[in-house]
Amino acid sequence: MTKTEFDQVSENYENVLNRGISLSGENSNYFASNRVAHMAKIHSDIHAKSETIMDYGCGTGGSVTYLLDAFTPKKLIAVDISEKSLGVLKARHNTRQVIAKSLPSFKPESNCDLCFCNGVFHHILPKDRLQAAKIIYDSLQSGGYFYFWENNPWNPATHWVMSRVPFDRNAKKIFPHQAVNLLQKVGFKVKLIHYLFIFPKFLCLLRPMEKILRKFPFGCQYLVLSQKI
Repeated sequence: MTKTEFDQVSENYENVLNRGISLSGENSNYFASNRVAHMAKIHSDIHAKSETIMDYGCGTGGSVTYLLDAFTPKKLIAVDISEKSLGVLKARHNTRQVIAKSLPSFKPESNCDLCFCNGVFHHILPKDRLQAAKIIYDSLQSGGYFYFWENNPWNPATHWVMSRVPFDRNAKKIFPHQAVNLLQKVGFKVKLIHYLFIFPKFLCLLRPMEKILRKFPFGCQYLVLSQKI
């Protein structure tokens, strides 16, 4: 999807996304909050810093509130290619704590403790993914962590849901092993891979099982946690 296409959906992004994922029984807030909660638990367990964090491909800022609440950073750098999406984000988060940056003018400063990225790389052409990963690598301090979230192509429901979302319909999915190879190529050390969001809401009683199933490729999304060494 191009910058212009993201600009066109910026005002209605969440509504379009929620229609696409509606048969899960949940909305985008459910997934955003649980992604961040999972990250926060990992980050706390490894006693890592989170004073400066980055949301790469932040869109209209659907994860920003959860990131601020979970990590309480001094600074959150929100980066996106769509100026209109950033405009929506800035209207929602009119605070010095949140700094919106347009990707074309963004310059990495190796000052971030943590970078978060969700469902962005399937919108990046394969030939451009290495450059995007390098921007994130160069944005992190030595020892900083990158939480890379993507839709899991091994799960049939992923293909079905993405076919229902106009801005995901023609995206180039990235498999977990491809993500690992990409991150390792720019210098990251991969620490873990987790798979989340297996059971829809009507099977919510089974969700406690997801904790023991997260190492198996069943979930609709996966997390690759890597570190800049």
